Amino acid sequence: MPIKNNIAERNMFISYRRDTGIDIAARVKDFFVSKGLNVFYDITSMQLGEFDKQIIQHINSSDYFVLILSPNALDRCCNETDWVRKEIECALNNNKIQIIPLILPQFKFPQNLPDSLEKIKVLHGIEYNAVLFDMVMDKLFNFISENNKKIFKSKEDLVILLNELYDIIVDFRDAFHQANQDKVLSTIKSFCSHMQNIYYFHEKNIYIESELSKLALSICNQFNAFVVPYNEFSNSQERMSSDAQKAALCAENELHTLVSLILKTLSDLKTSGYFSTIKRNLTWISGQVYFFCARLFKHPVTAPFYTVPYDWKTTLFVL
Repeated sequence: MPIKNNIAERNMFISYRRDTGIDIAARVKDFFVSKGLNVFYDITSMQLGEFDKQIIQHINSSDYFVLILSPNALDRCCNETDWVRKEIECALNNNKIQIIPLILPQFKFPQNLPDSLEKIKVLHGIEYNAVLFDMVMDKLFNFISENNKKIFKSKEDLVILLNELYDIIVDFRDAFHQANQDKVLSTIKSFCSHMQNIYYFHEKNIYIESELSKLALSICNQFNAFVVPYNEFSNSQERMSSDAQKAALCAENELHTLVSLILKTLSDLKTSGYFSTIKRNLTWISGQVYFFCARLFKHPVTAPFYTVPYDWKTTLFVL
């Protein structure tokens, strides 16, 4: 089979449970059709004739199998005649298909999951977030797009990634100072997307450049440490409460540590040419996250907080 270098030549099959996943399936289909993929979505793609043969044929001709794990999606898979089960089994039996679970809130694997489906428990997946739908889909599209398959594998690549990350964090800081809601959202998307690339660097270099891989993972781990208190604060209904303020202060400290770790890593890599370009904004570290959190309380409508994805270690995408 020839390699498909054009995204428009790639096929995607969407598997879902109609009871709880039909709306999400339709949105996913619309997004990827707009990106040029050939998407099989049974409601709009089914032709006259035997539906079972059509489904199996389309699965086997797909490059990507998006499995929407909505609440109770797999509960009826104990039945051998269940079509969601048949679709998953068909995809699992085809080694050429990339299976990508899309995990919705409240989804849980049933205790009586058939042995034939056990493998999906260990597949990397995407945690669905309705508010950040476009960002979730953009990450998935970047993952499958031929135009986004750059392999980061050198010290220079890591240096570039970390310098870009530093600039994004500065923009993230400035967005709050300016009480600019649109910029807050866009910088968070960039922040999270860039962290994903750094985690890719870690994964791709575990057995090639193990020391560089460890450096990248340490950045991801510190990002996760920042996200937990940040989300606690951003999800708080009373942001002036003592608990919310403690979370904001903790987020400040963790973000400070993240920036310091980025700078130390760049220094350790002896990238003097790159390092000099980021020293110009180093003084912002003393500008506290707590401070610009407090400023936002004066602008509750124009500058809300947004929840940040976290924990790149356990799943490929988490939102």
